[in-house]
Amino acid sequence: MFQKKYEWQWDQVQQIGKQKKTPYYQGRFTPDIVLERENLYQNLECICTLPKKKSAQQSSGLVLSVAITPDGNKVVSGNSNNTIQIYDMHTGVASTLKGHLDSVSTVAITPDGEKIVSGSSDNTIQIWDINTGKRLHILESVSKMLFSVAITPDGNKLVTGSIEPTVKVWCIHTGEVLHRLEGHLDSVLSVAITPNGDKIVTGSSDRTLKIWCLNEGKLLKTLEGHSNDVYSVAITPNGNKVVSGSCDNTIKVWNLNTGELLHTLVGHKKSILSVTVTPDGNYIVSGGFDNAIKIWCIETGELVNTLGENCGWVNSVAITPDGKKIVSAINDNTINIWGKSEKRKTIRIW
Repeated sequence: MFQKKYEWQWDQVQQIGKQKKTPYYQGRFTPDIVLERENLYQNLECICTLPKKKSAQQSSGLVLSVAITPDGNKVVSGNSNNTIQIYDMHTGVASTLKGHLDSVSTVAITPDGEKIVSGSSDNTIQIWDINTGKRLHILESVSKMLFSVAITPDGNKLVTGSIEPTVKVWCIHTGEVLHRLEGHLDSVLSVAITPNGDKIVTGSSDRTLKIWCLNEGKLLKTLEGHSNDVYSVAITPNGNKVVSGSCDNTIKVWNLNTGELLHTLVGHKKSILSVTVTPDGNYIVSGGFDNAIKIWCIETGELVNTLGENCGWVNSVAITPDGKKIVSAINDNTINIWGKSEKRKTIRIW
């Protein structure tokens, strides 16, 4: 059973203390203490903006995609000025990778945290050493306008979606195309791989999601329900649910095994460009053209929090492996990092 989570401010604690039903308030708390019932995603604030210098923001180009290393120490971005930026999450210090000849629309990081895979409108996928910045491989003959790339959990294969209706599975080491998955009727905007590496989920401009067997390249299911492009898909850590964000302004939660639609989340006012799931599998984070980052309970569909409504539209969202920070790519050439202020004290109650 899903456990609801709340965070109470000091005035709420005082009110709770007046009720005989609760044993938590004993008159000993100082006003700066927040009484929390295990919800990491209440009272978040923007704790850092990257790049930190205005001059760097102006020259960095629009941030199109963000990814976080498995250790949570680096943020990698793909940018409209043909570059990849690697930021230290703690210091904000950045390094720049140059080599693409057009916008870098998607980035992903291998499970070992050692390599970056970038996809660009220059018809290439490029693989980089994250520590040295050296380019290791170039995979040629990728369709114009690559939208999405995902890496298998063993780090050996890539899956790509592009302006073509074909999904491609690549060997990351040789660049060989292992499978071409045919079935969508329009551009493949988003791809994701299940945690056990046996299935691919794709979202398309044909308004459907498709579930494929990765090893055989076989179509298993088609999920229908959106009334516009499916721009982003994500899979829960246990591999049981699929989350889809669409240009119809809704998010849908599906049972991956049966294809059953579990919830439709309504709250965004414009197209949703990016969805992701928290590491514990309990929450969805979404962003889009309405300038808002929204956090939802995946079990109930309840809206938990809304962030950054005045920041600009949100191209991409990601979450640190510990679940404590949300990273968002904003259309003002910046990356915002959201989290709890270290000044706040917390007491957990159950």
